[in-house]
Amino acid sequence: TLFRSVLWRSAGLLTLFGLSVYLQIFSTGQNRISQELGKPFLYLVPEPAFAKLLQCLRALLPSAGMEAVVTFVPVCLLLGLGPGSILACVFSRLTYALLFQSGDLLVERFWSGANKTLLMVLYLVILLLLTLPGVIVGTLLFGYFRLPGGAVGGLIAAGIVNLPVALLLLYSLRNMLEDTEYTR
Repeated sequence: TLFRSVLWRSAGLLTLFGLSVYLQIFSTGQNRISQELGKPFLYLVPEPAFAKLLQCLRALLPSAGMEAVVTFVPVCLLLGLGPGSILACVFSRLTYALLFQSGDLLVERFWSGANKTLLMVLYLVILLLLTLPGVIVGTLLFGYFRLPGGAVGGLIAAGIVNLPVALLLLYSLRNMLEDTEYTR
């Protein structure tokens, strides 16, 4: 029965985490950075473009962090998981927020004038491709190779992989704010 209990907790946690991340895909484009990019004042700030982009993303962290805390504290407590599991879920969810926002910026930068339906399909495909490295690493390490940590370890591994993927994509988009002709 101990195996069933651990399996039930892991399945419940991963199901809720997956649903939470899936819903996060649709709320990413509605945050403050999308509004900030349309304002001319951002282009007048005398800072490097990458620094301005990171400062715009700073507004994303408190709301995404609060969503993660409100979602995962009660769930982890109901599943009998400890504070380490809560922190792992919050960390991983924050990295997914950063990853999705960088994917949203990529789509807006290169395909902002496309048909809305095509844009949404393209957005979902790009986000799927961006999340694949973290999902594959987490699944391989903690599912296939059965390293200690289980589902929580997989979420931490996915978060660790998501962070450099998102930052690399943001760095590649750093010149986005140097072109004042950029329109939304």
